[in-house]
Amino acid sequence: MVLTLYHTARAVCPQKVRLALAEKQLEFDSRLLAPADLRSPEYLLLNPHGYVPTLIHDGKVITESRTISEYLDDAFPAPALLPRSAFGKVRVRNWSKQIDDSLHLNIFVLSFVISFRKMFASMPEDAQIRALPLTPLKRHITLELLEKREDSIFFGMAVDRFRTLLRAMDKELSNAEWLADDTYSFADTDYTPYLRRLEELGLWQLLKPDCPNVNRWYNAVRHRPSFANAMTAWESDADRQREDDDIAEARPILEAALAR
Repeated sequence: MVLTLYHTARAVCPQKVRLALAEKQLEFDSRLLAPADLRSPEYLLLNPHGYVPTLIHDGKVITESRTISEYLDDAFPAPALLPRSAFGKVRVRNWSKQIDDSLHLNIFVLSFVISFRKMFASMPEDAQIRALPLTPLKRHITLELLEKREDSIFFGMAVDRFRTLLRAMDKELSNAEWLADDTYSFADTDYTPYLRRLEELGLWQLLKPDCPNVNRWYNAVRHRPSFANAMTAWESDADRQREDDDIAEARPILEAALAR
């Protein structure tokens, strides 16, 4: 039964699923997409939302990173990434709910202003229109960020949201090794890409001194074999150079946002 994963290299949602696949030591047929591929008629037949990841297993199409991860845990139970206890499952799902409720939109806001906007602004107008998010709210936010950059109210809100998140994570991890249970779980696979993205943008470096427990946790997940398999293996030298440039350019605007 072949697993086929449609994904992009650096997006956080595919990273979450690749981490789950790596933890379960599951091989998959990689269908790596370029951004333009997400709006192709062929891909939209698979995933009408026009984003990644999409998993195909034994002819069945599964979308949404959280749904895909739970599907993998049901289809391939060992090693389990959901806790056995009912309360442990609740804790994992409460962490995941935060991602769906606000974190994913806010990581998009930070990523767009600090990194994606430069590429987006250089595109011809017709290409920009095709690349805009399909959902009306995210489309509206993108257009505002394109015009106002860090002066948009959404940017300051995103910085505040992640400062609040890291404080909550640090408190949670003060008496625990992992986020939701006494063993590594989907809460850890889900949040690792968000910490990596905050690091790529330079915000984590500014907040790390106040978050020693998150720092310990992040070092632990980085040393798991799955991190190299699902994360760094998909990064190029050009990606790392762009990351260095983004961090240097973003530091003043992040410091200003944190000081407000």
